[in-house]
Amino acid sequence: MQTDSPLRVLVVDDDRDNADTLIRLVRFWGHSAAVAYSGVAALELAGTFQPNAVLLDLAMPGLSGFDVARRLRERPELDATALIAVTGYGDEEMRQRAWRRGFEWFLRKPADPAALQSLLAEVAAQVVVRTIPAAKRTKKLAVVRSQTQNGSVERKSGA
Repeated sequence: MQTDSPLRVLVVDDDRDNADTLIRLVRFWGHSAAVAYSGVAALELAGTFQPNAVLLDLAMPGLSGFDVARRLRERPELDATALIAVTGYGDEEMRQRAWRRGFEWFLRKPADPAALQSLLAEVAAQVVVRTIPAAKRTKKLAVVRSQTQNGSVERKSGA
């Protein structure tokens, strides 16, 4: 199932089964994808791969997804990259931490494939808008929740 606007998606998860499943789905949908099984590997790969979107596990040993997100946001060349938290934790505190660290979407594991595909289509539609650095975007942010079969997908969006 090919997409009209392929993305470069970086999948980051220390759980290899989960990461490998996500990368297969992302590629099936027609996107270019790379995988990193640690936060350190993600930071190294992000510089050369230049992803439009990062599917990032929050609870990883060593560098957590929060640490990786902070470091990615510090890199001007990755300022327009969409950060998508993919985690088994769904409590309000984790979501708030994710928003504060620069994540724009929050998915609970196991990620619902239809919701993920829809989310990536939305990111692809925004790629042109994202060429404007985040620091220069002036829209207020609000949380939008969508219920899915396996939980909820939450995102920050212009309000």
